[in-house]
Amino acid sequence: MPGGAILVAALLSLLQGELGYTVGAGAEVRGAKLESGRGASATTTEQLQVDVAPQLRLEYLAAALTASADYQPRLWWDRSSDQLSVVHRATFGLTAAPSRALRLRGSFAGSYGYQDVLTPATPGPGPVQPVARATRLYQESGEATLAADLSGLRNLQLSLGVGFIASGGANAAARVLTPLQYGPRATLAAAWRVDARDTLTTDVSWDQRTFEVGQVDPATPATAPAPVWYAVASEVWTHLLGPTLTTRLGAGGAVASGGGGLTPAGEASLAWAHRSGWTLRGGGRLSPFVDPLTAQVYSLADASLSVNGPVASWLGLGLEAGGGVATSGPQRDQVTFRGEARATLQLGAGFTISPGARVAVQNAPSRDAGATAVAAPDLTLWTAYVALAWSRHGNL
Repeated sequence: MPGGAILVAALLSLLQGELGYTVGAGAEVRGAKLESGRGASATTTEQLQVDVAPQLRLEYLAAALTASADYQPRLWWDRSSDQLSVVHRATFGLTAAPSRALRLRGSFAGSYGYQDVLTPATPGPGPVQPVARATRLYQESGEATLAADLSGLRNLQLSLGVGFIASGGANAAARVLTPLQYGPRATLAAAWRVDARDTLTTDVSWDQRTFEVGQVDPATPATAPAPVWYAVASEVWTHLLGPTLTTRLGAGGAVASGGGGLTPAGEASLAWAHRSGWTLRGGGRLSPFVDPLTAQVYSLADASLSVNGPVASWLGLGLEAGGGVATSGPQRDQVTFRGEARATLQLGAGFTISPGARVAVQNAPSRDAGATAVAAPDLTLWTAYVALAWSRHGNL
């Protein structure tokens, strides 16, 4: 029977697999200066932080199955509070290919512990929202996904996925400032290969978020925002301009809870990868975004550009820049810019050292006195860092 043959083949693959490991450690010294607010309300906060992150990774490789597990806790010390905090981080991954036409994927990534929410080390595309004068909050995050890739149809590949995402405060005190948001998501992608250079992909996704907030006063029950959801559908054209150059163009629409009707969504990107190791990536997108503090859904237009590559066998350089503007919702017309420059020196025996600098600038338009929209604060965040990493690979 075909099912029995597949099961036997999978068991034989398991017996013939290899178990490998990676051990390592990373350390980073980071200095930051945060200038926020305007006029008389302007404040300046300086921070010095030291991070240490050991790593253990186990990986099992077989013909039809791969599995991996990572544990990388982060211990960080902040000079302003003179406290040592721990963030536990773990990831798991599993990929199975019971046949040539079917691949199954599962993954989980999660973290919990005291994290720095005042000066985020790597600001994302959305508005940076430092929580007022709180540098340590007990936070948690997790993302679990299951996906299936089907490629048996002629020139057509289907990918279906479901997942669950959670992030925010891990206890009642933290949820007063950063609500816990969680909920399911589903994705569907149908890619049709037109010819050797062109692929058309239909992408559909749906996300829902529920919020939990903490109580400021135990005698006053906290009122959680209503759950929100949004769905996005787009058609993406991928074209190979040459052996090293790829472009993507996509257009579609999005709908979200709370009314507002259909809003545009889309993307455009260009990627160049040279055989020397240099890469250039640039692009932009327009998509919904869930505000982590106000629990509102709004449209965010963001763009980014990055250049990375080796200057010599022992030295690599990287430059990244990006920015975004909120086009609707409570953060409307708010602009965020971020940039980073770094170098990576290979010191041999698995050692690397990476000095770099980051900047994040945020500007919110002036609001009328009677406006009800609440914008994240204006800020400029300067960060300089030196990171050291070591790793070693082997088989058990």
